[in-house]
Amino acid sequence: MVFNELSIDTPAKDVQEARQWMVGFINTIRSASVAGVNRVLRTHIDVNSTLLTFEYPLARWRNDGDVDLEARRYFRSLISQYPQLDDLPEIKNDMLAQDFFY
Repeated sequence: MVFNELSIDTPAKDVQEARQWMVGFINTIRSASVAGVNRVLRTHIDVNSTLLTFEYPLARWRNDGDVDLEARRYFRSLISQYPQLDDLPEIKNDMLAQDFFY
């Protein structure tokens, strides 16, 4: 799976909304995995520094005691095993040449 950072181009209005976004994101990844998609998340950005909302980067969400521990562990497992897209130029070039809208 390739994470497109443009999907969070507009930050959440608050921490609660950011947490809900992450619940939805994780549920989407789980559903895709059940459907047969490889459970590896690839991106060309540092996801940990990505801001979900003002002064609430993804790394802070990942360490937030108010967030479900299982969700945080699951996400850590995704980002700890992914190769950066820079290491996979054929995928990076294909990804950057496409636009997706939802």
